[in-house]
Amino acid sequence: MLELLQLSQQKISKHPHASLVSQTQGLASSTDATNSLVAKSKRQTELFSFLDGRKYPEIDEGVWTYDIPRTVKITTWTGNFFMGEGMLKNMAPNCQYNELDHGKRDITFFPPSMPGHKACCDWEYVMHDNETDISEYDVVLFYLPYLMRTDWKTSMPVTKKQGQLWIATCGEPMYREETFMDCRLANDTDFMQHIDGFSSYSGTSDFPAFFDTPTEEQMRLEPPNFAERGKELVTLSLSDCYNLERNAFMQAFLDQFEALNNSGLILSYGKCLNNAEEPDKASCGEPTGDDPWVNRCASRPFKMVLENSFDPWYVSEKIWGAFFEGAIPIFYGPKEAKRLVPPNSVVFADDYEGPASLARAILAFTEEDIKNFRAWKTLPKSEWNDWSEARRNGHVTLLPRLCEAAAKAQETVNPSLVSTGI
Repeated sequence: MLELLQLSQQKISKHPHASLVSQTQGLASSTDATNSLVAKSKRQTELFSFLDGRKYPEIDEGVWTYDIPRTVKITTWTGNFFMGEGMLKNMAPNCQYNELDHGKRDITFFPPSMPGHKACCDWEYVMHDNETDISEYDVVLFYLPYLMRTDWKTSMPVTKKQGQLWIATCGEPMYREETFMDCRLANDTDFMQHIDGFSSYSGTSDFPAFFDTPTEEQMRLEPPNFAERGKELVTLSLSDCYNLERNAFMQAFLDQFEALNNSGLILSYGKCLNNAEEPDKASCGEPTGDDPWVNRCASRPFKMVLENSFDPWYVSEKIWGAFFEGAIPIFYGPKEAKRLVPPNSVVFADDYEGPASLARAILAFTEEDIKNFRAWKTLPKSEWNDWSEARRNGHVTLLPRLCEAAAKAQETVNPSLVSTGI
């Protein structure tokens, strides 16, 4: 891997499409671009409205049900990731979610390495008043990537209602120094002793919150007619240029295509290594879907899916977007993805000796090979490995699952206030 990184540092500046090093240095040198160092939250009002419009036939058809016999209230001490609160009324009417009133004083600041730089957006907050009244709530959420920007020993609530559940949530890698947007507090034993449960993308967490999958219908969509679009074979959309190991892997993959005179077969739409303009998602008559990151008009037979972390279970929305686009995902990420996706549906980079070997394998794919990688579409979803579990336990169902747990846990609890000892 060291040789790969060294090769990347030599090659990146020479690549005709872009320079990841110069892009990273340019962003880091500008005060106005400091926010680019922090992974963009999904907590924008218009984006949440978009996500709330996703299709969930399991909700409409009553397939997903929750045992919440009384009203259970949830709030969040910090900003949080998308949790489908707009769908609660139809999914679990006794589960009520409300944010605490917060304002400019609550918006977090970046770490000491970026002194004085305030977060870009009002959803990146942590309550500054640790005596804020949370006694009416049964569950309180703490999003670790924002909480870690504070001294949790002074920013956590000073009182806790007896039986109240405090849940730490995480939608980012466990440790990512280059962006200071991670969940390292989950490994802090002093902090976690105050927490009753942990929710993350990990299937081993107390309340798994997998990145939401497409519907079964969307998964089964026939691919676009790629032959009409040209000879291109692979697409890539990478706009986070800070993971040097991932950059090096992708650079070596590109270099192998170029060495075999096939560099024109890759379309890169993102900010990193850009060489093509992404077409409008409504420009080709294909379904536009209900996810702002997918584009069937831009897809080709394969799509590179590169996670920014190899943390166990860190399988983001990227791989699901590739499925919706009709592409075969080429996945660079943790091995747990094999448990979540349908069988023989993904090319896993980890199955090859390195990026050059992977590139040669992709170039060697025949039409019959591609057909075999789509055969899973004819199988019943019960044979799609753990896909149904990932869909059932996504972000959109986290709130009702927490309400269900709280209702059960508090059947015999006397709701008195106690000091947290923080």
